[in-house]
Amino acid sequence: MTRPIDAEELIRSTINNPLHVPYITREDVEAAPTLEIEPHWIKVKKRLPEPYRSVYLTFTHAQYGTKGKKIVKTVGIGFHTGKKWSNVVGAITGYKEVKVLAWMPLPEVYEEVDEEQIN
Repeated sequence: MTRPIDAEELIRSTINNPLHVPYITREDVEAAPTLEIEPHWIKVKKRLPEPYRSVYLTFTHAQYGTKGKKIVKTVGIGFHTGKKWSNVVGAITGYKEVKVLAWMPLPEVYEEVDEEQIN
C-alpha cells in the first residue's frame, strides 16, 4: 500500500536528529516519491475542473421570501463548459444568482471486488 509522506518532517525527525543512524541521507529522502494531496474543496478562483467533467459544487444562490432576498450556501453537482457552469443539480428551477464557490472531484465509480482476488 502506498501512503503519502511529509518529506520535511522526515528530514527533521531523522536526518537532523543527533541520534540518527546514517543509513538514510537527505538525498534519499528528497528523491523518495511523495504524494501531493489536494484539499477536498478547490476554490474556483484557484482552478476550474476539466471541461464537461461532473464534480461536486459548493455554491450560493438567492432565495426570495416574505422577508426579502436571502443568500444561501448549498451543495450540488454540475460541470464547467470551459466558459460557464452548467447542469448544476441542486440549483433547482427558481434559484437566482447562482455563484459557484468551490468544487471537488466525484469519487471513482464503485467496482465489485471479489474477496478471493484480494487474498
